[in-house]
Amino acid sequence: PFTPHPDDWFSEYFEPAVQRAFTHLYEDPDLRRAQADMWRVLAGRLGDHPAVLGYDLINEPMGEIAQGEDLPTAARRIERDQLTPLYNRLADAVRSVDDDSWVFFEPTPIVGEGVPTGLGRIDDPKAVYAPHFYNTAMEAGADYDPSAGWIEAYEAAVTVYPRQYRVPVVVGEWGPLNNSLPNMGRFYRDALSSLNRYSSGWAGYVWCYGGGYCAVDAEGRFRTNKEQTAAPYAPAVAGRITAEAYEPDTGVFRL
Repeated sequence: PFTPHPDDWFSEYFEPAVQRAFTHLYEDPDLRRAQADMWRVLAGRLGDHPAVLGYDLINEPMGEIAQGEDLPTAARRIERDQLTPLYNRLADAVRSVDDDSWVFFEPTPIVGEGVPTGLGRIDDPKAVYAPHFYNTAMEAGADYDPSAGWIEAYEAAVTVYPRQYRVPVVVGEWGPLNNSLPNMGRFYRDALSSLNRYSSGWAGYVWCYGGGYCAVDAEGRFRTNKEQTAAPYAPAVAGRITAEAYEPDTGVFRL
């Protein structure tokens, strides 16, 4: 059974039909083959395109929660027992036609609650850990609370895996629903400082079809606080970066 929740899309993850659909995707041999075939077609068609950096193998995956499991326990089991083999299967499918592009792999969205992933090793030389960076309360429209320690908890959780497996991190999505609330200027400063400490890059989520995630207004001007996400960076250096900082108020970039 499936009951829609139009005002709370995340709760639809936990509808029985969606939960079971994830299990079928991970476990059914026919769906495994179809998914791998799809990636072979996609990578074969687009692998040489100059705009393609790589492939995000599945967006915000989840799975079926077993009886008696809490959410963090279920997420770690799903990541360990179902997502890790899925990512290795799909990476092999991509490599059969494209040996140059990166493959991006995500933990479950539960990492946003400060829970380290249970993913195992993805056996590919160009694999990138690509978590998303969202806070449940802010996604519902709440203001940033600096005292809650959410960014610190997220950073502590999200850096465990790349440190263990020595892979790069690119945060695949982030950005609050309402970027004009009183504490959002502080949020962007804190978030960017955190992201710059551990990631090789990030992508802000932009949705300009009537939602709150659009970066610019109808005239193309940055909406409140979004200008902080446009900052200079060094795409290449002769050596190792030991310190990097941008001061948006003065326009000064130090490397």
